[in-house]
Amino acid sequence: MKKNKKKWIKWGVIGFAILIVLSLMFGGDTEDKDNQPSELEKRQAERAAEREERQQAYEQKQAERKKEKAEEEAKKAEEEAQAAKEMEQYVADFEARFEDFVSKNGEGVILGIGPVNGTYTQMKMVVSDAWYNSPAHEKERFAKSMKQYTLGMLRQTKVIDTDDDIVFRIVDAYGKTVAESTWTGEMKIKN
Repeated sequence: MKKNKKKWIKWGVIGFAILIVLSLMFGGDTEDKDNQPSELEKRQAERAAEREERQQAYEQKQAERKKEKAEEEAKKAEEEAQAAKEMEQYVADFEARFEDFVSKNGEGVILGIGPVNGTYTQMKMVVSDAWYNSPAHEKERFAKSMKQYTLGMLRQTKVIDTDDDIVFRIVDAYGKTVAESTWTGEMKIKN
């Protein structure tokens, strides 16, 4: 029995040593391992941080783009308002100059002038019944000179561009067309 006892003690010591070695190999310091993240957790945390950084950078870029777009729209609206204001001034200048011309040279023949449908590339001049008392060559000369004068005045006051042409029509006091420009730019007298 002494032999058995020795055997049991020997195997007990060996078993205990194996348990210690195994616990050191696989168990180790359990407190330290529980408090420290594993490699997988570290990689996941790094990826989450990278995603968050990319998301923040994307949102910042979107905010900058939105701000730039708003600034561009505001600038464009300001430029359009300025252009509209300038055009109003050009039109007022044209109307004042033309009224001055009519008062000095119209001799009661020209009653008014204005754009057709608000488009200054299409102009309509209203004449009195004195038109009908003039010979055909005077009507043609008058129509041609009024078209050229109106075109020049529109260009000079910047109401239209210098390379634009106009469609010009002369009507009587009742709205009947008595002369109009052709596609070649010449004036055609109506009967």
